[in-house]
Amino acid sequence: MRPVTVGAIFLKFRGEMAHFWQCLRTGNWLTAARARGYGQVLLVICTMAFSGWIAISDGLIDRNGKSLGTDFSNVYAAGVLTWQGRPADAYEPARQHVAEKAIFGGREVPFYGWHYPPFFFVVAFLVAAVPYACGLALWLVASFAAYLATLRAAPVGKKSSRCFRQYGTGAAIWQPLTPRKARWRCCSPQASPGCGTVTPPSN
Repeated sequence: MRPVTVGAIFLKFRGEMAHFWQCLRTGNWLTAARARGYGQVLLVICTMAFSGWIAISDGLIDRNGKSLGTDFSNVYAAGVLTWQGRPADAYEPARQHVAEKAIFGGREVPFYGWHYPPFFFVVAFLVAAVPYACGLALWLVASFAAYLATLRAAPVGKKSSRCFRQYGTGAAIWQPLTPRKARWRCCSPQASPGCGTVTPPSN
């Protein structure tokens, strides 16, 4: 058996690293199934971390002395002031801070100012109709649902999904047909060497 030399090991390692960087550059490794899998793993990790952070908190105050939900407390406090018939107090920093501390039994918490336009009192009014923890959960679920709905409704998102199904997530690139017109096409760098570059306008 021939002994394995350091040079042979180095060449093998270099070839494997070149293949690794090539895969990263093209993105062929990121299939739709892997993207969903990574997203699910991140969701589980974030959920566990968030749950653990709540578990080690002192009531509604986290280990850093901040309210759970941080600046959500300004929305909830403004809603409480609205229920009390004093919505204008939300624009007075001192009174707003008193309202925020009152939510947590008078404990000292960081101040988060109310900088929203008056029509946003409708949202604050609704979340303050339930206890703080429930209002925070409602806020997170509703905002996340709105975020997902926005992604689904985005035209580019729909076109990207079709493009990914055709070429795979790593190879799909949107390319403007002209620099001045917002028209896009789906292409693959492997099949089209010029993919990803702007097509000059015709005369």
